[in-house]
Amino acid sequence: MLAAALFGAMMPQIATSATLLREGEAFSATYNVHGIVLAPADERNLSRGERQARTIYLGVGCDVLNANQDRGRWRWSGQYVFVEYLDGRTERYVGRIEGDLAERCAL
Repeated sequence: MLAAALFGAMMPQIATSATLLREGEAFSATYNVHGIVLAPADERNLSRGERQARTIYLGVGCDVLNANQDRGRWRWSGQYVFVEYLDGRTERYVGRIEGDLAERCAL
């Protein structure tokens, strides 16, 4: 029981899903114990490869990884999520991050 209590305390307390926008495109934000998966919300006109190429992983340690293995960090501020890649590129998503991740990765 103690192990379960300790393990539970380490798991991030987060919502299950949300929608964020980048340049007019909607991304579904699915939360899990590793962080947030941002994937295109409208899959109708995307192949599986295109969907995977546009998916971004926001980690609980405020790290970022995408399908091209580009790495960086992310931060949340008010209604924006900023993704900053190591090569200097920055992407801005409009939307709210809820729970512990919002505090942990706040600007």
